[in-house]
Amino acid sequence: MRARVGSLAAAAAALTLASGPSFVLAQRFLSDDPMTHDRDDLLVPRPGAIDLSTAYDVIEHSLHHRPGAGPIPAAQNVNTLGEVPDSSWWTNRIGSRPMTVAELVAGPNDSEGPDTSQPWSVVRGKSGGITPGFTIQDSRGDVYFIKFDPVNYFGLSTGADVIGSKFFHAIGYYTPTNWVVYFQRSLLRIAPVAKVRVRGGKPRHMVEADLDAALANVARLPDGRIRCVASRAIPGRVIGSHKYHGTRSDDPNDVSPTEHRRAFRGYR
Repeated sequence: MRARVGSLAAAAAALTLASGPSFVLAQRFLSDDPMTHDRDDLLVPRPGAIDLSTAYDVIEHSLHHRPGAGPIPAAQNVNTLGEVPDSSWWTNRIGSRPMTVAELVAGPNDSEGPDTSQPWSVVRGKSGGITPGFTIQDSRGDVYFIKFDPVNYFGLSTGADVIGSKFFHAIGYYTPTNWVVYFQRSLLRIAPVAKVRVRGGKPRHMVEADLDAALANVARLPDGRIRCVASRAIPGRVIGSHKYHGTRSDDPNDVSPTEHRRAFRGYR
């Protein structure tokens, strides 16, 4: 009986070895597999500016065939292991190495935020979005987008902005550098170049009344200090919004339609 069991085991082992090569050959690998970095940051001519129409976007998605509708294909920007390489869209962090609590708390932030020891120069008003806000430049020359909490919901949106950016940064996404900041109204100075667009009108020079209107219904501490979230502007030239499908015809690096990127799908 023992001899029979041994012969069956030997036969099973031989069968496994015999079938092994075909199983291994089923997955083809190249010499640089698995690819860990997607070189999509090669120098290209400056892409053109895009000014998307909100009205057209609503009509396009309400009355016409939704772009990208139909059977969903496999993600296109993955390596042979089905993983997402590092790229200008994504950096593998917590999934590829341990992260300390200090790293998680810091997130993308690399400074203490805007300088509140000197006046802020308000350089632009904010006309879009749900919450009021404006753009400032501090004494160091850094530019920040300033947003607030609704008056009856202290810490709601500002806290979500800061905490959310930490989680998404750890996951692998590029996120803004956000700080919660408290300041007095007296810290603000309107720059001569500051403009604001009133709904339904053209851009015009910003005045103190515009600033007061933006601060009329924001959350404050009992001593009058205003709570805000300050998001530092990244270097470069703003070229407008982006669509959530397709590619840019003027960027040779953009080869995978947005809706077929693994990291973009995961963002859902």
